[in-house]
Amino acid sequence: MKVRHLTALLMIIFIVGYVAPAVATGLWASPADFRYNLKPGDSVSGEVTVRNIGKEEVSVNVTKKRLLMDSVNLVYSDRGIAQWITIEGNTTFRLKPGESRKIRFTVNAPGKINYLDAAGALVIRGVPVQNAATGQIQIVQGVELVVPIYVGLPGPIIESLKLEDHKAPTILLSFMPGSSPTNSKIQVQSRQT
Repeated sequence: MKVRHLTALLMIIFIVGYVAPAVATGLWASPADFRYNLKPGDSVSGEVTVRNIGKEEVSVNVTKKRLLMDSVNLVYSDRGIAQWITIEGNTTFRLKPGESRKIRFTVNAPGKINYLDAAGALVIRGVPVQNAATGQIQIVQGVELVVPIYVGLPGPIIESLKLEDHKAPTILLSFMPGSSPTNSKIQVQSRQT
């Protein structure tokens, strides 16, 4: 019985210790996302407000990224829509508790658009401002907010590859790679979109 109580107590301490620094370093962004419909060559501007809702002064850094995501992973890229986004003003600043700042940005759609480059984001990272302690190791926990910018692109999907020819056996004898010789051929053409 004592082991269960001790285990529960340790779990509570762990959870509070893990969550408390994140609450102390709190950032809030509004609106939570942006959705635009653009035609090639169009541009649009937007503004997001970032507020320090924590109890400490926070050093903030804002970057622009392309979002690549599936049901499990979120990956950032500096290509695609990230190159269409321009952030106005200083992208690194400090916010005291209760203080806020507006971040303005512009999305410029290029004349030739790759259909899949339609999900970008402003990535807002905040870490508490630390006093330099000599001779000590400090672990600093920060906050990262992702404010998506979705760009709807009208018109047909432009295929970047065209299947020109293919040859494969009518019946596959085995689904195991290398277990039986099969002669398959696929020929594609790149359309450079």
